[in-house]
Amino acid sequence: MNHSGARWISYSLQKFLSAAGPIRRWVTVTGTGPSYQPGADIKLNAGSFKAWYPSNSIQTFEIQNVDLNPPATPTNVSAWAGSNYGKSGFGFNSAFRNM
Repeated sequence: MNHSGARWISYSLQKFLSAAGPIRRWVTVTGTGPSYQPGADIKLNAGSFKAWYPSNSIQTFEIQNVDLNPPATPTNVSAWAGSNYGKSGFGFNSAFRNM
């Protein structure tokens, strides 16, 4: 929501695993302005985007292809080191879980 004069507002999606878009938006200007006016003119650039907010407006964004889940993490991981011929190793089974 922009309660002041018209301005650009920037958003970062860089903390998500990935964000590819596209982005759709809807803007409503309070008072005598348009209500829920659609737009598809916003592009992601290196995980960020910016939007122009008219005075006294609010926007809703729909951002597609955002990965909210971290990759699966292996469980039951084990490592060993031994003095038998100086060998060491690492192994895990095929069980994965999401964190």
